[in-house]
Amino acid sequence: MPRGYVQVRHESAADIGAVAKIFVHEATGAPVLFLETRDDNKVFAAAFRTPPHDDTGLPHILEHSVLNGSRRFPLKEPFVALAKGSLNTFLNAMTYPDKTVYPVASRVAKDLFNLMDVYLDGVFFPRLLEDPTILMQEGWHLHVEDGEPHIRGVVYNEMKGAYSQPEARLSRALERALYPDTVYRFDSGGDPDAIPGLTQEAFVRYHEEHYHPGNALFLVYGDLVAEEVLEFLEDRALRHFSRKSPTPLPPLQPPFSTPRVVLEAYPLPEGEEKGETYAAWGSVLGEEARDTLWVFALEILAYALVNRPAAPLRQALLGTGLVKDVYAYVEADVRQPYFALVGKGIPDGQAFAFFAAARDAVERLVREEIPLGLLHAALTRKLFELREADTGSYPKGLVYLLEALRSWRYDGDPLEPLNFSAVLEDIRVRIPTGLFTDLLARLYLRGTHQALVVLEPKPGLAQAKEAALASVLRHSFASLSPSAQEELRQRTAQLLEKQRTPDPPEAKALLPRLALHDVPRSAPKVPTEVVREGEQVHLLHPIPTQRIAYVSLYVSLAPLAPEDLFYAGLLTSLLGRMPTDAHDAETLAELLDRHTGGVNASIAVYERAEGKPELRLALRGRALAEELPRLAGLMEEIATGTRVLAFPQFAERLRERLARLESDLVPRGHLVASQRLLAQMSPAAAVLERTGGVEHLLWLRELLERGEEALAEAARETERVYRLLFRAPAVVSFTADPDLLDAARASFAPFLASLPKRELAEGVLPALLPAADEALLSAADVFYVAKGLDLSPLGYVHRGSVYVLEQLLRLEYLWNRVRVEGGAYGAFVRIDRLGRLVMSSYRDPHLEETIRVYDEAVSFLRKVDLGREDMHDLILGTIARLDQPLSPSLQGERGDAEYFSGITPEELDARRAEVLAAKPEDLREYAPYLEVFAREGRVVALGPKDALAAHGRFVRHTSLLPGVRSF
Repeated sequence: MPRGYVQVRHESAADIGAVAKIFVHEATGAPVLFLETRDDNKVFAAAFRTPPHDDTGLPHILEHSVLNGSRRFPLKEPFVALAKGSLNTFLNAMTYPDKTVYPVASRVAKDLFNLMDVYLDGVFFPRLLEDPTILMQEGWHLHVEDGEPHIRGVVYNEMKGAYSQPEARLSRALERALYPDTVYRFDSGGDPDAIPGLTQEAFVRYHEEHYHPGNALFLVYGDLVAEEVLEFLEDRALRHFSRKSPTPLPPLQPPFSTPRVVLEAYPLPEGEEKGETYAAWGSVLGEEARDTLWVFALEILAYALVNRPAAPLRQALLGTGLVKDVYAYVEADVRQPYFALVGKGIPDGQAFAFFAAARDAVERLVREEIPLGLLHAALTRKLFELREADTGSYPKGLVYLLEALRSWRYDGDPLEPLNFSAVLEDIRVRIPTGLFTDLLARLYLRGTHQALVVLEPKPGLAQAKEAALASVLRHSFASLSPSAQEELRQRTAQLLEKQRTPDPPEAKALLPRLALHDVPRSAPKVPTEVVREGEQVHLLHPIPTQRIAYVSLYVSLAPLAPEDLFYAGLLTSLLGRMPTDAHDAETLAELLDRHTGGVNASIAVYERAEGKPELRLALRGRALAEELPRLAGLMEEIATGTRVLAFPQFAERLRERLARLESDLVPRGHLVASQRLLAQMSPAAAVLERTGGVEHLLWLRELLERGEEALAEAARETERVYRLLFRAPAVVSFTADPDLLDAARASFAPFLASLPKRELAEGVLPALLPAADEALLSAADVFYVAKGLDLSPLGYVHRGSVYVLEQLLRLEYLWNRVRVEGGAYGAFVRIDRLGRLVMSSYRDPHLEETIRVYDEAVSFLRKVDLGREDMHDLILGTIARLDQPLSPSLQGERGDAEYFSGITPEELDARRAEVLAAKPEDLREYAPYLEVFAREGRVVALGPKDALAAHGRFVRHTSLLPGVRSF
């Protein structure tokens, strides 16, 4: 045991394959949760209790700012330096309603300690305490150059983007209504209207009050030695502090005597009259988040009644015609969790009819009691998900640590959420006693701690606010004395000078680094065996999966005509969610939950170096080994017996699909603009546009507006496409433990043999979108700006050095110019294997200025001075990005992608060798491409309707607003 600590717990956390130990640092009282496992993807996190005191976003801005230089690492942004030059598998920070978490992860122990070193120094000894320009950059400042004064700041623009999304406004209004007397009435992320009220004095004071070890919770996961971690923590941070009390728990909100009703508005552009109403019915149960049983029970209830296919409350509400889509969520990152039922696409004036219909449906469910089979199936699905722990590219340990914090943050047991089997068994035993029916009644019938929030569109709201703010800023600036105006100009100039001045070499040298000889020479591979089974191709991926098999059936889209692709896109929202020849939709959903981890469909497009792209519809399923025969039977039922023509379900699924596509537009604005741009260059992207992009959304919106006859015709066309697709030959992928692959193939053999066989002529790829600058008109308050060019006609040859170039442009150039100086939340660059170059920005206050930055990338590349250490860091960060660990399911999907794309292990190793050997002159060889990109590249921008419509650059204007045609 290291000196200075006492161990207070040591027990098994068998459900996650860990031994749990809890230590307390004697001098400061800081607790440390250590989860010792065999997982080599190691995670460290420091969490602080950070309740907001107002809407200025202080906790969020502080989260951005502490990693902008510290006592031992006086760089402008050590965070970016780590992103460029470490083997991290995760590097970020997150602000919650009342806590802030700083996690890092790496598969290399030395690298993890390097990351911990910089993070610990940043959170405890940041330069922001003495340097007010950090708040100016990350939070807000009055920016005064030659023109009018305006507000800039990374978080300010991030939250402007967030507040332009109706569902974000809705959830914020709901929390204000449910917790009017607690810290949760404030937005820890920041309200753009309030952010400019934050001062440097308040900023410093908040850090001093909340960022000390006594207010921290430290969490460690992986194949590490506890003593080494504890000694490091003591040496780098804890020894500098004495004991100080933690921030008190947020007070409980006293329950209401009657539900509260709140009416709010969200902005539509001036002149737009057609918008949709959103409504949320929230209820606080009264239990606390530290009691995992109630958190799990609420999550199971939300899934069983609303979020699963054919869920009873969902179906009842969709059947009223009062709403396009319904979902439920549980907010458990507050002391008193709440349950929310949300309706989207409600007709004008019908919000309270929606609430009445919801109450009627709840009363009926309580009166008749929620079916036990439905609840047991939902619980089984929850248990499967927790055991599987499919976290995608996220480190598994990070998800476990965040789960532990849900309870620990409120003085609960951090191990209770991790020992989930016992909690779920307790719930299972209580299902027959009416646990869930009573829970629903407590929430919505007997309970009164409720809020009903209606969010209605208001044309011109954003423009009026912007005009009022501009007027206030102009008058305030004009009222200043000439010397005060000059002082503001000087502050702006000083900030810009600091942002544009590189860190000195001696400061960079202070960062801990790995050596390149620590990097494996060979690229990580997904083991793939290709087996031909008659006309079928089987892709076998033998990897450890904890006795879970992942199966993907890929059927070709090649037989489809271009207009058929719209219907193929619809199928991805129908398969597994519609009745079949054997079962109604409710029974099918229950069987899928009882016996599998789910079945879903998606469009998968793969581009090869030569020839046409591979276009597939993928039907994917997963199940435990003992359930493989049931998985095969259910996937066969969905693939061959889905009743596409069933009404009204067909129309309901289409309305849900449209609502979700519309909701995703702004949060994924940079991706939407980038794909739209790529569809001018790439046949594969043109396919994705028709199956799920802007083209698909506009087509679907028009289809639903045309009425029942058009829907019936669409159903017939979708049925025809469905019958065309699910036939042999197909490609089938199996990802499982090596000794499970034969059983998986045997379970699926009858189904695969039954697929109808027919020779079909190949269809024609859809035409590319016309090459033109395009404006995507929306209600967003900020821009998402993409510019791109196909480099292949210029002789582009794909080499590994291009990945290093991406790293340089993204984290050295675009980060500084678009994010740090420009105030956007993010900026990205990608050059794909076939030479399509796209730069994009996220939540960006600028349009033309950002395009100019893209165009000046060639000048940066020609002038940048890259020394040996710079290249070392860029190469290391590139390898970290290429080697990102994946969950078993994603490993299987990557192996499938490599097969369809024709990417060989030899090619992967060749590209890696080129990365490791990259020199500055290799990067500068791309300058001629960037020069042509600046001159000939096309722009697609998603953003505010009025600003884009008035801009002279755009040849094509495509409205994403309901009821507005393109021009």
